[in-house]
Amino acid sequence: MRKNNVVCTFTPTAKREYKLSVPVQVTNIYDTTKEMIGYFNPGSGVAIKAQQKREQSKYEVRVYGVGNDGSLSIKPSKLEFDTVTVGFTKILSLTVINKSKTNLYIDFQLDQNDTEQKSEEEQQEIRRIVSENFKFDFKEGIVPALSKKMVKITFKPSLRFDFK
Repeated sequence: MRKNNVVCTFTPTAKREYKLSVPVQVTNIYDTTKEMIGYFNPGSGVAIKAQQKREQSKYEVRVYGVGNDGSLSIKPSKLEFDTVTVGFTKILSLTVINKSKTNLYIDFQLDQNDTEQKSEEEQQEIRRIVSENFKFDFKEGIVPALSKKMVKITFKPSLRFDFK
């Protein structure tokens, strides 16, 4: 009898209770031709695909858990790109530190630090400009428990704009 273990990790994305049902389908393929005499001597036996037995089992795995707060820090706390000429590139790095004993999901979002009141259309246009000019090498994903993740941010302005 063969035994296989499948290890899965669930990382919550919000602080709430989770109840999930995950369908799992297992297919066991037993090749009877491997028991034939001469199987390992090519040409001495006849391997017929029809002799393979396929056994399928369907299971439903229930997952219960609670998303909780973690302890996350980002260093440095402020990045200064200063003045970058249109068409040129500047790359800065930051380090995300997960101090908690649980995996944490992160998603970086850039926004203008502007105190002026702007219409919804102006805000959407600013978000579009910011997202086109700043690129993350790791924008979203999992930071494992008790680990660090370095993230590079590339700034390549395509137009003159006061990025704050």
